[in-house]
Amino acid sequence: MKTVCLIALIALSLFAGTLRTGAECEPSVTNPEKFPCPRFVIIGPTGAGKSSLANVLIGRDKEFQNPDESEKCFTVGAFAENSKDGVTQETCHETGSWLGRGEQQVTVVDTPGFGVELEEEEETIAGLVNFLKNELKFVHAFVLSFKETDKRITAEFRLMVRLLSGIFGDQFWDNAIIEATHWSYDKVARAKRTLHNESTWTAHINSVFQGMASREMGSVFIDTYYDVGNTSREREEFEKNSNALLEFAMEKDPFPCKDIKQIKHEWRKAMEDLENITAVNKELNERIDRIEERNSNGVGIEPSAKTSSMSNIIVTVILTILAFVFGVLGSYWYKSFFDKVDVEEDSEDLDECKLQTVQDQQ
Repeated sequence: MKTVCLIALIALSLFAGTLRTGAECEPSVTNPEKFPCPRFVIIGPTGAGKSSLANVLIGRDKEFQNPDESEKCFTVGAFAENSKDGVTQETCHETGSWLGRGEQQVTVVDTPGFGVELEEEEETIAGLVNFLKNELKFVHAFVLSFKETDKRITAEFRLMVRLLSGIFGDQFWDNAIIEATHWSYDKVARAKRTLHNESTWTAHINSVFQGMASREMGSVFIDTYYDVGNTSREREEFEKNSNALLEFAMEKDPFPCKDIKQIKHEWRKAMEDLENITAVNKELNERIDRIEERNSNGVGIEPSAKTSSMSNIIVTVILTILAFVFGVLGSYWYKSFFDKVDVEEDSEDLDECKLQTVQDQQ
């Protein structure tokens, strides 16, 4: 009997030690008191269900509404508002036990969505980079959240990919995992899902990142509304996929955020390039006007002066033509970059056909 009790105590101690180890941060992590490990940063387009997922991961209601009117972090739907009051641009965090079950402590970071107005998106990027670099400092899992219906490539989707790659660098992809929201496992939803499944959907999302990601990412399918139907299949899939996400984070070395950089928004850069070209054109046109005015009044101008003026005109015209060419090329690049979409979708779609034409011309 004593032997049995001793074995049980040893097993219990080992189990407790495992939990304790899992809850502790790695030695390289410098701020474990404020941000328990593992740490999850949820990123994705506006309306993807990031806040709902963030709340569920720490045991809150999926439709949690922050009681503080001035604080919209983790409030479901807050980041989809059209207002520019600044609240929608916050990157914020919460700590709690995994799924609210009182065991594994975690840190979950909720972020505003990509795909809104330019000024708002620039603030989103700045806030995200500042928080990760100066406060959180280490991340175990970047959770890229997309709705099940996000199968087509929009300009915002493609832009988000480029931004992530530019901000975080190649190592980012080692800690990234895809998460499908609104992926119900009730009987009706499964019956409707005839053209794709978990594998094909994951392969499609990975294809979007091809050429940017250093590896193919795995995926999880966490339905935050699993308890609505509350069938055994829905509960089973929720447990399986949420556990898979936790295991992914705990197996990863923490990603250090100290080297991430703020990059200029692609839209802003394109607009600035076009504005610079326009300014050059304006300046050249003004120079031409001044030269022509001098020539029209220069009846007694010496031949050498006239020759000099003519040379200036020729140089100015050449520069104007070059500026115009660069302007056209810049405009074409700007348009083609944001209009390019994946043409693997329905060929009868009018927008898809137009975008296919642009790609064929390239």
